[in-house]
Amino acid sequence: MPILLLFLYILECSKHILYGLFLTTLLSAKRTKDQAMRFLNTAICLLAVTLIGCASTSVTETNNSMVASSSIVASKSDGIKMYFGLSIPTGGLITAQQWQKFESNQLAQAFTGFSVVDAVGYYKGEKEPAKVVTIYNVSKADIESANRLAKEYSRLFNQDSVLIARLNVAQISFVGKE
Repeated sequence: MPILLLFLYILECSKHILYGLFLTTLLSAKRTKDQAMRFLNTAICLLAVTLIGCASTSVTETNNSMVASSSIVASKSDGIKMYFGLSIPTGGLITAQQWQKFESNQLAQAFTGFSVVDAVGYYKGEKEPAKVVTIYNVSKADIESANRLAKEYSRLFNQDSVLIARLNVAQISFVGKE
């Protein structure tokens, strides 16, 4: 946030400086209005390039400091997201207890780490609640387990399908207190 405020302050100061230079150039007897406008446009372009350079340097420094204080688990890793619909086609919903049993008995047994998020989605034009399970740093065996669990869930709860999205993750980090 302080970098953004500094950037805005520099931009505001630069605007006033450029306006002063523009007036000085315009009022000069040796310059035409076209020359003054050309000068102003050139100055604005140079300012923009300079500020972009400053902003990108700040972002890079921020990203480098975040990486330095974290534990990088993997670079160029695969992940998967599994979307489990909770509507039963013949009517009703999969209960919280039914989901919890599936999560504890099947998901937790298949994967050592994952996240579950409540969601709402649309399937065949109908709105339905869903659970989204995200798993990072997956192996080929994890992908096979995901496919097996999707089929099992579909059979158990009479679902048409479970959506599985493969993720190409640039980097996985765990950031601690320090």
